[in-house]
Amino acid sequence: MKTETVLSSEALETIHKRLGTGGSLSSAEASLSLIDHREDHVWIWNETDRSLLVSVTGSSSGPGADVQTVSLSQCPGHEVTGLSVSRSGRWVSLWGTRGVTLVQMPPRGGVGGRFGGGREELTARSQELETGDQEVQGVSWHPGSAAECHLVILTRSGVLSLYNVMEIEDRMLVLKCPLSRVGNSKVAAALGEVAVDFCFGSQCGEAGVWPLFVILASMDVFCVSAGLAEDEWTVEGPLEVKPPLEDNYSDGEACSVVEVGGVLAMATVTGILYHAIILGGDTTSLHVYERVELETSAVSSSHDDVFSCPLRLVTPGPGVHTRPGYLASHPAGLHSVSLTMVSVLKQAELAASAPDLDSGSSSVEHLVCTRPAPSSSPAPVLGACMASPPATVLCLLSSNSLSCLPVKSPASPLPALLSDDTEEASQEDTRHHHADSQLLALLARKSTQPLLKAAPSTELTPALTLELLTGATGTLRREYMARLEVARAELLRRVAELGQRRDGQEKLLQRLERLRTKARDEAEALSERHEDVRDRGQELGARVEAVLSKLQAKIPQLSDKELAMAREVSSLDRKVQALEGGVKQLRDKERYQRTQIGAGEARGQARVGMRDTRLDNIKEVLQRDSKTIADLVKNVNELKKDLEM
Repeated sequence: MKTETVLSSEALETIHKRLGTGGSLSSAEASLSLIDHREDHVWIWNETDRSLLVSVTGSSSGPGADVQTVSLSQCPGHEVTGLSVSRSGRWVSLWGTRGVTLVQMPPRGGVGGRFGGGREELTARSQELETGDQEVQGVSWHPGSAAECHLVILTRSGVLSLYNVMEIEDRMLVLKCPLSRVGNSKVAAALGEVAVDFCFGSQCGEAGVWPLFVILASMDVFCVSAGLAEDEWTVEGPLEVKPPLEDNYSDGEACSVVEVGGVLAMATVTGILYHAIILGGDTTSLHVYERVELETSAVSSSHDDVFSCPLRLVTPGPGVHTRPGYLASHPAGLHSVSLTMVSVLKQAELAASAPDLDSGSSSVEHLVCTRPAPSSSPAPVLGACMASPPATVLCLLSSNSLSCLPVKSPASPLPALLSDDTEEASQEDTRHHHADSQLLALLARKSTQPLLKAAPSTELTPALTLELLTGATGTLRREYMARLEVARAELLRRVAELGQRRDGQEKLLQRLERLRTKARDEAEALSERHEDVRDRGQELGARVEAVLSKLQAKIPQLSDKELAMAREVSSLDRKVQALEGGVKQLRDKERYQRTQIGAGEARGQARVGMRDTRLDNIKEVLQRDSKTIADLVKNVNELKKDLEM
């Protein structure tokens, strides 16, 4: 069943009923860390029954109880002030200043992967680590442990101990790494040279070495190269802090430290936060770019009424998708700090340019106020964490009630269904994004009105009640109504500006309409001229084709019949020439015969008659041949004349 919050109302009611009414913790003046979230479960330490409450989150609930009670085979023999869960929830560490207890969760099974198959009552194997007489200041699971079995413990004397919880008890301790100048004496405590907290970096270095930052009460920070494959950890520090100040950033003793995306957040017992960028190179250094002072009470108080307010910083666990930042719990309530500098550094890294440090100011939201005034009864926050889905802040109050505060997600434009690569569309999107950013900047609140969750024994005087009401009303007017009025005025100004722009665009549109009509008329005139020119061109083309056809007709070109006749004439010419040759031969023969006849006249008159007859025959033949030749020559000449040869 889907719920609007990370935990259902039934689960919240069950948790409150099993935790009781509260007030059983001895350290009622300090905020604790008795709640944690990993993957799809939330762990809460029940101090009354000395057991763990495990609740499934979001839509992961299936068959089985919403809230499971995990009893321990060996209850901790020390006070529990902190709870730390491994990456996937296999191991849970319960720790206090006097010791650390390990809890191995039952295996998951059944539908939904619940612990112990989803049974309501479970028993887990637990054992207490041997830490000697050293005060434990912090416990964290090593993020580089693949089996989630390496636990790091920091003692007040400044010694880091690495344990492998999968080994037998005598071989659990893997190594110890003492800090150089940290002691455990009263003099060291008076000088602030005692370790108070540590945290792992968010990114792994070379060769699987994770950076680990340890902060002393004197605000000195050490950087430890904490690699699981190393036999000895190297310590660097105290780190140089820039820019240097005369008081060395000593607004009270340090009490907590976390690292988020390359930014180190350091907290003091007076409610002051310092944000520093971690600079690498040959030596690690810190560049402090911001100092934040938290408003711990709901009403304004004088300097004399300010109470000690040690902070406990908590970062979102793996898998929780929200804005870069952390939670700051304290005896007077809970704050949420959003680190804009992390996004600025990422954008500068992607753009390969220098980051704009001026645009990296953090935003602080006061979520819960448990101590409205310094005179109110203390009601420290017993634990706070980020859970999902959806992203929600879980705050365990001193009354053992669990509050679910939804986290505001940053407004991001949805991607377009259809991409448009045109420059005009990109400019239009940029203008819209800029206008939306201006409105969001105008509506962004610099202060918020927290939820009042005071202790049940708190008695508010009429003056304090009036002051609370006045403060809430002032915040409502200043941060809500006034900003809405400013946004409304800005929207009206933009509407008027857009109206003027619309009038100008309408005038321009009318002018363009007139230009379009004029261009259309000119286009019609040009079209008519084009038609006339085309018709004239077609007419001239036809005339040219006619002239060319006539010229082509006058070119002497013979047809097939004429060519055959020419070949026939040529053959007749050859025949005429052959006949002329034959006539010439006949004439030569005639002369020869005449010669022979003239020479034979003397031979006798006997042959006269016969010769005359032959001569007549020859003459007749010659006359006939001459007539034939003459006819042929005449025909040839006529043909030549007809063929213009």
